[in-house]
Amino acid sequence: VVLCLVMLLYAGVSKPLRDMGTAEATIAFFSPMRWLIEDLFVCTAYQMSPIFRFPTTWYKSTGDSLVALLYGFQFTEVFYHENWPAWNTIMTFWFGVVARSIAFVALNVSNREKMGLPTYTAEFMEWMT
Repeated sequence: VVLCLVMLLYAGVSKPLRDMGTAEATIAFFSPMRWLIEDLFVCTAYQMSPIFRFPTTWYKSTGDSLVALLYGFQFTEVFYHENWPAWNTIMTFWFGVVARSIAFVALNVSNREKMGLPTYTAEFMEWMT
């Protein structure tokens, strides 16, 4: 829970990425929340009509302009760039693989007695004798 709160703190929403220092930007780069927020924003922006892509001078408030929001948060509006997936797609895939791998290892390590396997402590004691 604490790790999720720290990652959400450095997601680049409350404090934009351009205002962060080097250490904060590094934490933000490895924050799954930052990439999740960027993907959600880009998915929503991709489905919007071209009327939302007008320059900021078209609107009364710059917060209504998709271009201003993309520039303000420094998000990319692409899922593919020169036939390669963009960083937001790569990072989301990578975090999914890592999270599922950690969950798989945790389930196999912590539920050994329920699966009818000896615990690692019992195996170690048997190996020692």
